[in-house]
Amino acid sequence: EDAEMTVSIPGGISKDDTQAVTVTIINASMPTDKNVWIANSGSDGLASTAANWSKGLPKETDDILVDGLFSARKMTWDAGVNGLPTAVASWTQTNYAETVEFNTEFPTYVGATFTLFTVSGNCEIMSGKWTHRGNYNNYGAEKESNTSKLSSKRWCLNVQVGGDLIVAAGASIDVTGKGFGHPGNQSAPCYGGYCYNKDQSCAPYGSITEPFDPGMGCRSQGDQNKSRSGIGGGAVKLSVAGEVVVDGSISAIGNGDLNVARSGATGGSIWIDAKQISGTGKIDASACPTSYYT
Repeated sequence: EDAEMTVSIPGGISKDDTQAVTVTIINASMPTDKNVWIANSGSDGLASTAANWSKGLPKETDDILVDGLFSARKMTWDAGVNGLPTAVASWTQTNYAETVEFNTEFPTYVGATFTLFTVSGNCEIMSGKWTHRGNYNNYGAEKESNTSKLSSKRWCLNVQVGGDLIVAAGASIDVTGKGFGHPGNQSAPCYGGYCYNKDQSCAPYGSITEPFDPGMGCRSQGDQNKSRSGIGGGAVKLSVAGEVVVDGSISAIGNGDLNVARSGATGGSIWIDAKQISGTGKIDASACPTSYYT
């Protein structure tokens, strides 16, 4: 069991502190029924490195535990490297203040190899954050029948859960600012609707019924090299056989600068397919306003 003791320091730690300091000793025995993330601060932070795990490189049958008691290191799940799988049996994330970044790719991206992360059982994100890599430098657009399509979109968060998905209070799935910046010309596509002046050359892209695209940034006024462009939100797709409980947040918000004219960004996309969705948290794919238009 955990133990608590009181240590008295004469004079206190500083002039504003009391003399009594409470120290809690935690029983942090390594669970033997789970493969635990144990990467130290000097490690590469890659899930494909066997030394970062209590039982070596994860297998599809492993129950994964990411617990801040054993590691506070950020993780990148780079499936395919060194045989790291695209699926695990279950996922528990707790006492963790860092981020797990998944290198999942859109199935439409040429050469994509890791398009879906699967958790066969329950997935419990009790603390910390999930995200995907940013698409900022992967912009590509071509016109087709007055509809802009993004041919170079690459990174997304595409997850399938066989049981329930819990995003607890304080935890998040957050792909804010993980979409596209503005390409630096006036004829950029706009996600979810026309841009402010309804310019026909900026035809909207995306789907209302199956939203799964990154958002697009707006170029700041007079800036042709997109150096002060906003960056759109990323793309999240969650396919859950059971219930999705969101007491924390799921976000794909556009990331811009409110103080720079036309440096806003559209939100990205959040697509949830589940038996039931509940909770007291927030699901948000808002655009970022600017000082020019809100």
